[in-house]
Amino acid sequence: MEKVIIRDLDIAPCEACGAYKATGQCTIMDDVEELLDKMKRHDAWVLGTPVHWAGPSAQLKCFIDHWFSKDHRPQDRAMFKGKRVIAGVAIRAMLAMTGHDRLRSEDKEKVK
Repeated sequence: MEKVIIRDLDIAPCEACGAYKATGQCTIMDDVEELLDKMKRHDAWVLGTPVHWAGPSAQLKCFIDHWFSKDHRPQDRAMFKGKRVIAGVAIRAMLAMTGHDRLRSEDKEKVK
């Protein structure tokens, strides 16, 4: 088992340039290819993220966007075949931020 913290990596946003269609390689020189190589060696992946404004963290979204380049050539697409994925999403932070899960102390006084 290997733990990777996405926010500690250098992952640039996908530019949707299309260069990967010919080569299978992204033109952006960041940590994505190295991380994808690590993922190929494992049978299961656990992805976890907090929810920020109704979506995953920017870091996880950016990383997943890079997967698009691996969906155009059969030999690259094979890295996803048969893999198990567990997705963990923390939503409590969003609820607390918006106040939907509990009343604020000043609102509690109004309800009394």
